[in-house]
Amino acid sequence: MDSVIVRDYSFLLLVVLSSVVMGWIIVWQSKVDFPGEVTLTRMLHRELKAAAPSSFSTSTPDRLSGTISTSTDAVVKALSKQVVAFLKKGDYTAISKVVHPVKGVRFSPYVWSVSTVTESPFQAKSIRNFPLDSKAYSWGNYDGTGKPIVLGPIAYIKKFVFPADFTTAPQVTVSASSSASDSILKRIHTVYPDAIIVEYYIPGIDKKFNGMDWVSLRLVFEQYKNSWYLTGVIHDQWTI
Repeated sequence: MDSVIVRDYSFLLLVVLSSVVMGWIIVWQSKVDFPGEVTLTRMLHRELKAAAPSSFSTSTPDRLSGTISTSTDAVVKALSKQVVAFLKKGDYTAISKVVHPVKGVRFSPYVWSVSTVTESPFQAKSIRNFPLDSKAYSWGNYDGTGKPIVLGPIAYIKKFVFPADFTTAPQVTVSASSSASDSILKRIHTVYPDAIIVEYYIPGIDKKFNGMDWVSLRLVFEQYKNSWYLTGVIHDQWTI
């Protein structure tokens, strides 16, 4: 009789242990198939690393109402924030890692000058060598005078890319414009039809100019092999 009771308890213990093991397997599988907040964060980090494996921060890009956003706009906005920070630091090696590997990146001194004809793109290797590049390039024409803009890369960036500290820009918009009508975006999209545009807009720098010294930096990103890359850098400002 005692041996029968022992066998019964052994059987029950086996059933309980089997249930616990199966429960852990189900929980683990659900985390794999239906990622929670931690897994979603890692997915977003991998997206940023894919754009620039060795340089881009893996900090969480955006939090909306306390939850992590994995939308495309959030990923691109986070990427643009890194690019702006690297422009301020003058880290062209880091910037080169997010340049489109096929199209390169095109610089436009004004929105109205955005074109695939007049502006030659720079490949990642050229961007990386900007600090050592003493060659003067033609970047388009000055507004008003029409004279050619002939500058070295660093001089051009100081005048037509980062003339103000855009890391502190009060207005940052994704696929929208703070400083111009939708016709401006339509013009940009004729050159970059599948792009996401992030604009950094400073409404004015010196109060005595009453906002007439506003300045804008638009970073254009296009997708390539499931990652987003920089393909356009567009400057804009008040012109007569």
